[in-house]
Amino acid sequence: MSLMKRPWERLDELSDAEALEAIFEYCWLHLAQIMEQKRAYAGLYGDVRRVEIMNAASGALSRVIQDALFDSIVLGLCRLLDPAKSGRTKFVNLSFDLMISKLPASEISLHCQERREDLCNRAYSLRQRRDKHLAHTDLASLKQEARVGWVSLTEIESTLSEMGDLLKDIYSIQFGIHLDVWPPNDHPELPFLRSLFYGKTALDERIEAFFKDYMSAPSSRTNRLPHLDSIYPDFLCRPFSKLD
Repeated sequence: MSLMKRPWERLDELSDAEALEAIFEYCWLHLAQIMEQKRAYAGLYGDVRRVEIMNAASGALSRVIQDALFDSIVLGLCRLLDPAKSGRTKFVNLSFDLMISKLPASEISLHCQERREDLCNRAYSLRQRRDKHLAHTDLASLKQEARVGWVSLTEIESTLSEMGDLLKDIYSIQFGIHLDVWPPNDHPELPFLRSLFYGKTALDERIEAFFKDYMSAPSSRTNRLPHLDSIYPDFLCRPFSKLD
């Protein structure tokens, strides 16, 4: 890998071989990041008991995280599968297509391009979601019973796996090195979920104790009743707002 930080930002200054390696590094780093997002999504929402933990902590925020993670995964995959150039002014996209275009012309590069095109075809539903729901709001896709843009986690996992295989093969062919594309899975969702689970239990006990004290506290003009926010540190209290 290049020792230059973010070499893909200076492709015009690089030789073809250096540009190929820089684009590969970009695709590799971002595909690995998408894999970590997918693992987090599956770890948080792949088991109904874990979903219950998230919802018990905050159902509204859980939904925000779920939607944001899922759509970030879809967007990330689609960006990497974009053509090398797009738009009327032909913007250059850092993508698999651009990387393959930098390979020396040969049967191997043609085969890699065919594999990318096949990937794009099989990732059609992902691209439909990106184009018709995320990048734009397509009215026809919003109609009742419309299935346009519906994507399953299985489709995402399949696309990720095949993109990883293609990336490994390109690196092996071009640089003669077998690359492990995926970072180790340390299951970072587990300490998060455990903190929510045991923290929610402790919080419920704290709130119950507060209301016991509240009900037994004498009330008068000179003795104000305690406020629920008093059990939290300042940085976990609601900020005062005219909108509240």
